[in-house]
Amino acid sequence: MIKNAQGYALFKGISEEEAQKIAGQITYTDDAHMATEDADLVIESITENFEIKKAFYQEFGEAAPDKTIFGTNTSGLLPSQLMAFTGRPEKYVGLHFSNPVWEKPIVEVMGTSKTNSEIVEQMVDFAHDMKMTPVVAHKERPGYLLNSLLIPWLEGSQQLLADGIATPEDIDKTWMAGAEDHTGPIGVQDLIGLDTVIASSEGLAEANPDQKWRAKFVDMMKKRRDDGRRGIVDGKGFYTYPNPEYRQADFFDNDPAYKQHSHPYHTVTVAGGGVLGSQIAYQIARFGFDTIQYDISEETIDAAKKRVESYIPLVVRDVDADPDEARAAADRITYTANMEEAFSHTDLVIEAVPETMAIKKQFYNDIQRYLPEHTVLLTNSSTLAPSAFMHETGRPEKFLALHFVNHIWLKNTGEVMKTELTDDEVFKDVQSFTDAMGMMVISLYKEQPGYILNTLFIPFLRGAIQLLATGVATPRDIDLAWKVGRNIPYGPCQAIDRVGIRTLYNIYLAHYANTSLEADEKALALLERLEKAGELGQETGMGLYEYRDGETIDREWNL
Repeated sequence: MIKNAQGYALFKGISEEEAQKIAGQITYTDDAHMATEDADLVIESITENFEIKKAFYQEFGEAAPDKTIFGTNTSGLLPSQLMAFTGRPEKYVGLHFSNPVWEKPIVEVMGTSKTNSEIVEQMVDFAHDMKMTPVVAHKERPGYLLNSLLIPWLEGSQQLLADGIATPEDIDKTWMAGAEDHTGPIGVQDLIGLDTVIASSEGLAEANPDQKWRAKFVDMMKKRRDDGRRGIVDGKGFYTYPNPEYRQADFFDNDPAYKQHSHPYHTVTVAGGGVLGSQIAYQIARFGFDTIQYDISEETIDAAKKRVESYIPLVVRDVDADPDEARAAADRITYTANMEEAFSHTDLVIEAVPETMAIKKQFYNDIQRYLPEHTVLLTNSSTLAPSAFMHETGRPEKFLALHFVNHIWLKNTGEVMKTELTDDEVFKDVQSFTDAMGMMVISLYKEQPGYILNTLFIPFLRGAIQLLATGVATPRDIDLAWKVGRNIPYGPCQAIDRVGIRTLYNIYLAHYANTSLEADEKALALLERLEKAGELGQETGMGLYEYRDGETIDREWNL
């Protein structure tokens, strides 16, 4: 309790003496009758074990007066599994808090099929009285709202680590930069504590033996635990505390080795002048490279030129670029719809053509006749594995992936991913080039569909759309759970509307169309309905929220 009072005082900005006075208002007892004889509400937060909780409710349910409401802070068990033992299922409700409570002032209120609706309303009022934010789960859901988002997000990072795809630092850098977050999933696991992470991961590894990475991850974490690196509790985990590396000013700096290694690229061709292709071309030109923008027709070339023109004021505004230099960068781009002009004298090609296997294979077959022998090829594909079309390049040892994120001048992560045939020197050259074009270099040493960012981001968005589609919670409460629980300014439903309903719908079609999970079937049906209605998110003014006159407005959802 002393340690808790110190933490509370530090966070609230009050003296430790004041915090101790508050703690002094608590009465302690090990007597069930004394604890409950005048209690209006009992909040159970004991060991996460069914038999222990069952025994607790049998004893305390009998001791408590009829008026007493019981709330459980269980995160692993459903309240309905325990409600019968309380002797008052209509007055029993899930009340889930996040650690530490004073830093994450959120209460997740979740009734069972037996809970009286007035009890849920009272618990919402109770949360407000504690100056906390209540979010309501309208149906039971393992993990409530916050953990339904948090667990798949953490699992994505665990798989990346276990399979040797990327370092802990690169995983966190990618998320923090791409999602505008203050902590990445690896840092969050340090804060949760390795003991908790291992306990939950062991059960999931046993339940999913076909997912080999889970057992590998558990073994990795046990070794760290044995080395005394359990996270913030030990003062060291993946990072060192109390001043972890991800809080330090140089965390996002690239490895100096990238500058020391001299890449051989001077002229760069970007194939595809769509939203991201035109941004890539402009970013390269801003950093002084001779840049060629290729697309298939004069019409698409004109569209690419207009896009680049629109980026000039955005770059001036967003990164405080000099207006004259921003203008000069746009003028440095050469546009062409002629393949020979685009590819016969280039050192590097960055392919950003439509995300269709047939189109990509045809593109690489078509350009082979024009390419100099030394030219290196990069794909910006976000969902297709480079190895699936590397042989069409005619030079698989000089082929790899370089993945960018929309609004490249702000979210300047460059995910460099090799295939099993990529030459190591070419990999180093591309790392150096990525650094030279003003990007934060993220290195993936094995192929990973979705790279790092989407490996984390897609399960996160999937969790949110499942919660809505299955009638568990509204977009507002889903977002509040994440925003307050993680202390960041936006939630996953807002992110879905920003990314676009159609994008998530296409991802679902690609990855979850044949699912046997009812939650995914309902999510896919919801996305399809929104897509057909033209309710595509921010771009159309209607998505999971409504957008009007610069305001984000809650929609009515019949859960």
